[in-house]
Amino acid sequence: LERLLEKNPMDLPEVLIASEQKSIRQERIARLKEYAKRYFGLEDISQLPVPSLEQFRSEAESRVALMLIMRKVIEQHTLTPDEAKIDELLKERFQIPEQDNNETLNSLKGYIQKNENFMNTLRGQALELQVIDKLLENVQFELEEQSFFYVMRGEENAVDHEQA
Repeated sequence: LERLLEKNPMDLPEVLIASEQKSIRQERIARLKEYAKRYFGLEDISQLPVPSLEQFRSEAESRVALMLIMRKVIEQHTLTPDEAKIDELLKERFQIPEQDNNETLNSLKGYIQKNENFMNTLRGQALELQVIDKLLENVQFELEEQSFFYVMRGEENAVDHEQA
């Protein structure tokens, strides 16, 4: 995905970046509350410092850029959520065995379809998978042989280590 962003530079709407920064900060605060409660028994984390929005700018920019690229791919290929992808997600999430004759899946879908928020989340995830599939259809991979040390430590350290 990083390569996709590198190959498709774009001007990003500031309002989308700011909104995403707020969203990321809310996610992190919620996660912090959960960890504080689970691991330290803290109910109130109001004494902990609140991260600044600026801390999340780079991540927000990446998310916004990916969202815009995904929207463009969806539009260009007129993608809609695929039922097979939704089924795949449900089987994975609820660990439905392959040998199940869709009885469990169908009853689960009947129950889940009553929850519109959950269904919208599934549809979005299915679309994301479809976009990734579409992008991978057009990607050419180049294999590059590298030493173990290069991969694990970076080029400078690999050269130093190999010479040592």
